[in-house]
Amino acid sequence: MKTASLNHWMTCLAFLSVINVTAQAAEPAASDPPRFIIALETTKFDPSELEWPLTFARDRDMNINLYSMKDVARRIDCQWRNPADKSDFRAISLWKGRRPDLSFATDKDSKDYAMGRLTADIAIDQCPATWGEAVTLVWGPNAVKQLQASAQKFQRRQDELKASGETEEQRSAREAVQAWQAEARALPPMSVAQERELAQQIEAELSRLESSIDGLNSRPFNDLLKGPLGDRVVRLSQMAYVKSAGLNASGAGRAAFDAWDNRLGGPALTAINRIEKIIHYRMNRRLRFMELKTSDDAQREMDSWGNVELQRFKQGRTFLMAFMTEKLAGKSLIDPAFLKKIASDLERDRPSGDPGRPYYRHVPAEPKPAWTMTPEEQQAQDNGKMLSGAVALVQGIGDLIRLIEKMDGDVRESREAFWQCYATRCKEAGKAFYAYSSALNAKDQWIIFRPVVTPALIARGMSFLGDTNVDGGNIPGCVAEMDGLNKAMSPKVPLGELDSVGRAKLVIASMKSPAYAAWQGCRDRMEYILRPRFL
Repeated sequence: MKTASLNHWMTCLAFLSVINVTAQAAEPAASDPPRFIIALETTKFDPSELEWPLTFARDRDMNINLYSMKDVARRIDCQWRNPADKSDFRAISLWKGRRPDLSFATDKDSKDYAMGRLTADIAIDQCPATWGEAVTLVWGPNAVKQLQASAQKFQRRQDELKASGETEEQRSAREAVQAWQAEARALPPMSVAQERELAQQIEAELSRLESSIDGLNSRPFNDLLKGPLGDRVVRLSQMAYVKSAGLNASGAGRAAFDAWDNRLGGPALTAINRIEKIIHYRMNRRLRFMELKTSDDAQREMDSWGNVELQRFKQGRTFLMAFMTEKLAGKSLIDPAFLKKIASDLERDRPSGDPGRPYYRHVPAEPKPAWTMTPEEQQAQDNGKMLSGAVALVQGIGDLIRLIEKMDGDVRESREAFWQCYATRCKEAGKAFYAYSSALNAKDQWIIFRPVVTPALIARGMSFLGDTNVDGGNIPGCVAEMDGLNKAMSPKVPLGELDSVGRAKLVIASMKSPAYAAWQGCRDRMEYILRPRFL
């Protein structure tokens, strides 16, 4: 039961049971059923801890409504410390004085939220003097035996896992995957027409939500994910799993893989990614100026999106991401003939002085901020003026907002246009590719190099601008590559001690490093995997 912090301990004790509450507690009516009962558990127990004295007591208001975050109740936090080791403590949180009315909590999520940050659904006037008294108060006279039994059970489980070479987390993950796979295999088969109809239903619903994204609220959106929309996405991802058996993206097998990708795997994974982007946007959207007077309410709505439940999509997303990444690793992503046409178009039409790189990262034709320049262009700038355009471009908050919105719109629109062009093998391939790669390059520089290049623009308190909201933020599936790039960009001296030239040189060096090439290769593969499908 050792802990490192109060928050960690409170998390471990969340949703615990109400057993034999003493006279200190405000008793509910005899007809009231318990609002939550969870067994008392621990991983380690020492009887001496029952004598630890009370060292901290504080009562305060607590939000009890998952979605509106306006209803509050009084709670009391108590803490008891080990006299021999001040870093070792026990803590609980209970209602203060009386239990609140939770009649508004009509669904499980709201009830869990209302009570999940408390140890038990009881009320007290003051904290017990010792941890042992608190244990008896909250969990009843048999609690000590429960603690001993729980610790013994945990130790037996750890011994079994150690013998099998598996951790608790690995065991839990393995069992979750096995359950999801078994459920998928038990589904009735679907025809190709039924699969297409299912994917089209999901596409239509997500497009409707995206078209009204600024008007979405977290609670009805969460209900959709727990209901019909979520059911369809899970079903599509499970059918993709069932029909992935034996597929590969090599040689003659590529045609069958691409057919599965376009019909099942791609639409399922892209649907989950679009759902995550909606949530990211709502959590990180910039406040409109008209909302600043009511920014507290707007912030509460943004915060409430962190409670939207995505767990039911986890297994499908994990499987599809791993499967497609494995099968496509080292493979050609785009038809070589189409790539040749792009290269020919770029050679013919590129602006004067443009190096015309035949891959996603590309230089915009329009006047550009310094963070979208090539390393060669950055090096050509004089002395301390290097990268100063990044700050000079943004004369005020309005300029920065417009820049963020332009980058976000450019990525989404050019991505849609390019993959539509690819699907139809359009005539203006170079033009579509040029806009797409330029937009991706701008996004990359903003997300990856912004903290190095423009520290003045990302000070605390600027989050209301929505500055992390370019195309849903960081790219999924490239965590290891991003970590490698971050290490490559880590200077030997603090960024604050580097002048603009020093920061520019850091960016230039990192863009030429193997870490950047590895990250960019992953990004390009994920752009292909998560590309729009036109059903």
